[in-house]
Amino acid sequence: MFKNLLARIVSVVSSLIVFVATVLLLYYFNIITLKTTIFIAEAFLFSSIVIFLLRLVFKKERHQKRSIEQSIMKKFGKTKAKRFSAFFAKIEARKFASAHVARIALLGYVAYYVTTRLDVAVFFLVLALIVGLARVQLKRHDFSDVLFGFVIGALSAYICIYILPFFWF
Repeated sequence: MFKNLLARIVSVVSSLIVFVATVLLLYYFNIITLKTTIFIAEAFLFSSIVIFLLRLVFKKERHQKRSIEQSIMKKFGKTKAKRFSAFFAKIEARKFASAHVARIALLGYVAYYVTTRLDVAVFFLVLALIVGLARVQLKRHDFSDVLFGFVIGALSAYICIYILPFFWF
């Protein structure tokens, strides 16, 4: 019971809403610059597209046998669920690769790039590991999903920091 509750709390910490709110608050309080915020937004968008495309190709369904319609109705309400395309509902129900871990990994990579402090990188590495274990504990992902989520997050940040600026700036 306690183990499952702790896993759920860790999973919420890496959710999309908390991720966006954290980045916006860091920018609002001048902890990160606009350039860093743009790097994070680009990396997040890039990793989201890659994960979406991977879920199109790899049809790994989640362990839990909750129906697609139930999860969409719970997330968006009954009226919006009816308007939702079955295609996007099926993509939402797939699990490869872990978007939660990808978000934490890309935050860690960008934070290390900005601060060049090893302790910051280690903190986010450990946090990504904890989030990944929590996702496995909740039976939302396998270890391979978590590993690929980490790789996608790190590669997305790398591409957005080192490769895209040549095209943008």
